[in-house]
Amino acid sequence: MTEPTFRDQLQSSLGSAYTIQRELGGGGMSRVFVARDESLGRDIVIKVLPPDLAAEMSAERFTREIKLAAALQNPHVLPVLSAGVANRLPYYTMPFVRGESLRATMTKNSLPADDALGILRDVAKALRYAHGEGVVHRDIKPENILLSSGSAVVVDFGIAKALSASRTEAPGGTLTLVGTSIGTPAYMSPEQAAADPKIDHRADLYAWGVVAYELLAGRHPFSDRITPQQYLAAHLSETPPSLRQLTSTVPGAVMDVIMRCLEKDPNHRPQSADEILSQIGATTSDRLSPLSKNHWQGLVAAAVTILLLVGGIAFWKTRLTAARSSNIMLAVLPFENQGPAEQDYFVDGLTDAVNGKLAGLSGVSVIDRRSTLAYRKTTKPVKQIGSELGVHYVLAGVVRWANGTSGWRAQVMPTLVNTSDATTKWAGEPVIVSSDDPFSAQTEIATKVAGALQIALGADEKRDLAERPTQNVQAYDAYQRGKALLENTSRASFSVREVDQAIFELKRAVSLDPKFAEAWAFLSAAYGNRAFEVSGDTASQRLTTQTAKRAWELDPQNPFSILVWSAVLFRGGDREEGVKVVTDAIQNGTVQPDLLTAHAWDLLRARKIDSANAVMARAVRLSPRFRQIRIEAGGFAAVQRKWSEANFHARTLVSLDPTDERGWADLAQSARNQGDTSTMRQILEEALRYIPSPSNLLRVHMVYAGHDMGMKFIRMTPEQLRIETLRDSVRTYYDNKADYFLREGDAAKAKAYHDSIIAKLAGRNISGPTEANMRSYLAYAYAATGRISEARAESERAIEAARRWRQFETDGVTPSRDGRIRAGILGYAGEFNAAVAELRRFLPETSWTPRGLYLEPKLLVLRGNPAFEAFAKGN
Repeated sequence: MTEPTFRDQLQSSLGSAYTIQRELGGGGMSRVFVARDESLGRDIVIKVLPPDLAAEMSAERFTREIKLAAALQNPHVLPVLSAGVANRLPYYTMPFVRGESLRATMTKNSLPADDALGILRDVAKALRYAHGEGVVHRDIKPENILLSSGSAVVVDFGIAKALSASRTEAPGGTLTLVGTSIGTPAYMSPEQAAADPKIDHRADLYAWGVVAYELLAGRHPFSDRITPQQYLAAHLSETPPSLRQLTSTVPGAVMDVIMRCLEKDPNHRPQSADEILSQIGATTSDRLSPLSKNHWQGLVAAAVTILLLVGGIAFWKTRLTAARSSNIMLAVLPFENQGPAEQDYFVDGLTDAVNGKLAGLSGVSVIDRRSTLAYRKTTKPVKQIGSELGVHYVLAGVVRWANGTSGWRAQVMPTLVNTSDATTKWAGEPVIVSSDDPFSAQTEIATKVAGALQIALGADEKRDLAERPTQNVQAYDAYQRGKALLENTSRASFSVREVDQAIFELKRAVSLDPKFAEAWAFLSAAYGNRAFEVSGDTASQRLTTQTAKRAWELDPQNPFSILVWSAVLFRGGDREEGVKVVTDAIQNGTVQPDLLTAHAWDLLRARKIDSANAVMARAVRLSPRFRQIRIEAGGFAAVQRKWSEANFHARTLVSLDPTDERGWADLAQSARNQGDTSTMRQILEEALRYIPSPSNLLRVHMVYAGHDMGMKFIRMTPEQLRIETLRDSVRTYYDNKADYFLREGDAAKAKAYHDSIIAKLAGRNISGPTEANMRSYLAYAYAATGRISEARAESERAIEAARRWRQFETDGVTPSRDGRIRAGILGYAGEFNAAVAELRRFLPETSWTPRGLYLEPKLLVLRGNPAFEAFAKGN
C-alpha cells in the first residue's frame, strides 16, 4: 500500500468544499495548488504552509492575521478569500489569475520601457493603498507580481506579518528566526538584511526599487551575487551601478527615484509610494475610488486659475492613441533669436507653434514649452537638460534675419539632439520664414522632426501639421504680440497696463479675422485677468463671457477655447457642464497640461482620488519645470494633506529659481497650515538669504513667524510692499498688520488697522470675483471693533456675493475660503458653538489643520472656549 502524498492528505483535510486540480509549485513559505471551489464554481489558488514551517508557528494566530489581510480591497492587490487549518496545516485561498508572474515574463523577453513603467506604476499603487491601510508586504519581488489583462497585481500582502506574528507566538519562536527567514535575500532592504525588528513601509519601497532596476536595466542591481549571504551583504554595504550607465530609454526622473529607493538609510528614500508615483507618473485609467470627507478639500477657484494660466500655451490637439502609446519624450527648447529684440515675440511664437504641432503626433510626448523657457540661451550640457526634463531628444533652433523686398525674411536652422549621448539626430537645411508666410516653416520643421524620429504620419496628422490658425498674416502677428504680452501676466505680479496692451493687440487680431478662435480665447483670458484684478470692472466680466463663448463656437476642440469656456460655465453656475466640457476633451484625446490640471481638480471634487492624482501627475510629467503647474500640483497635494508631496513641489520651484518667491511662500503656507511656526520661521530665514527684499507674496508670512520677523513686515510702507490694487491694500497691508497686533496682544493697534479697512471699504461699490473675499474682511473688521450688527450684515453680503460668483464648494452656505474669517466673526458675537461648527465644516474643504487654525490670530477670540479647545486637539 503506497503512502498518501501531501496532495492526498490536503484533499482529505479539505473535504468536498474544494477539489484540487494541480500543483503550481511554490516558494519557501508555501506550496501552491489550483483548486475548484465547488460552492461557487470557480477556480482558486490554495497556498499551504508545509509541515516543517507549520510546526514552528501558531496556526490559530496565523489564521487570525490572514483574516486581517483579507480586508485589503484594491485592483492591484490580489485579495485573500479565506483562511483555515487542514490537518494541522495552515492555508489560505486567493482568486486564480489567468496570466503569468513578472518573473516568467522577464525570463522570456525584455519589456518595452512603457510597458515596464506601467507595471511599476501598478505595483506602486498597490503599495500606496496597502501602506495606507497599515500593511507592509516585506517580500516584494517579481514572483509576487502577476500580470493579467494588461495590469499588474501584487500577491501575498499581509502574509509576512502573519508568519512573523504566528512564529513569534509559537513555542520556541524567536524574532531572530523570523527576521532571517521572511523575505527573499535578493530583494531584502538593508534593515531586513540586518534583522532589524522595526521594519516599516520603506522596506517595500526599497524592494520596489530593486524590482524596477532589474526590470528596466535587464539585470539585478547586484547581478554578480549568487548566495543569499552575498545578496544580504551587498544590500547592507554596496552601492549598485547607476541606472544611467545601463539604459537610455527611461526618463531621468524615473531613474532618479529608483536610485533613491535603493538608499541604505530609509530616511533617504522616498517616504511614500505617492512620492514615487509623482515622479514616474500614472495613467488616466486609474480606478475611481471614493474620497473621504476628512481628506477632501474644495476646488481651488478653478475659473480664476484657468484664466491666469495663459503663459505660452500651445495648440495641443492630439488623438487618443497618442495619449496612450507615446514612447518618445521630446522637448522643444526656445529658438535663439539672432536678430533684433523686437522680433523676440515672433521667435517665441514660432517655437510655441512647432511645439504644439509635434505634440499632436502619435508616438511622441512633448514637454510643455513653459517648462523649457529656462533653457533660453542655456549653456547646460544636453545630457543634463535631458535628465532634468526626462526627455530622449531636444529640438533647438537658431533664427537669423534679413530684410526682404516687402517686410522681413528669416532663416530657421533646427537641430534635433539625442540627450543620451549628445549626438545630433538631425540637422535640417535652413527653413525660410517671412512676414508674408509665417506658417509654412512651422509645418516643415515639425514634419522633418517626425521623419527623423521615424514617426509614421497618417492623413489626419498630415492635415493637422498643415493646419493654420488663421489665413490672415496681420491677424496672426497681432495675436502673437498680444499673447507675448499676456504671457507676462503669468508672473506673481504684473500691471493692469500690460493686460490692457494685450487686449489691444488681441482685439486687433479678431477684428482682422473674426473667425480666429485661438485669438478669441486669449482675448477672453485677458479680459478675465483684468476683471479679477480691477474691482468693479463689470465690462471686462461681461466681455470675458462673450469672447469665451465666441472661441468655443468657432473651435470647440482648441484646448484654450475649452479652458476659457469651461471657466465661464463654472463661474456662471453651470458647474456640471463646465466639468463635462473638460472631461470630454480629455477623453477625446486632447492633451494639454492646463486642461489636465483642470480635469484633476474636477476628479478630486468628484472624490475620484486615484484618477485625480494620476491626471495631475501626468500634467507634471508634461510640464515638469513650469512654475504654475508645480503650484497647482503642490496645492493639489496640500488639499489632500500630503505634506511631503506638497513640499516636494514647492522645493522644486525653489530649485528652479531660488529668487522666485512662490516656492518659498508655498513652503511657508504649508508650515502655517500645520501650525508649525518653527519650521515656518526657518523657511523664511532661508528665503531671505536669496530674496533680501521680498514682495508681499512672501512678506505676509512674516507676520506669523515671530515678533522680530513680524516687525520687519510692520515697518513696510504700501510702496515698499508694492501695493497696487484695493484688494492687495486691504488683504496684504491692513488685514495682515491687524493680524500681527492681534497676535501680539496689542488690541489698540489692531483696531487702528481694522478701522482703516472699514474706511476703505464701507459704502464702496465692490463687485467682481473678489467681492466675497473683500466683504469678509470688512465684516471681520466690523466684528473686531465691536460693531456686531454691521458685521453680521456684511457677512451675509459676502455669502450672497459668493453665491452670485459660484464660489461655494459643498453646502452652498459658506464660501469655504472665508470659513475661518466667519468663525472669528461668530466668536466676537459670542456664538462660540456656532463658530466651532463653522470651523468643522470648513476644515475638510481646505489644507488647514486644527493646530494651524488654533494659532490663527483671527481665531484668538475663541481661545479658552471648551469646544474650540477640543477642536484644536482633533476631538
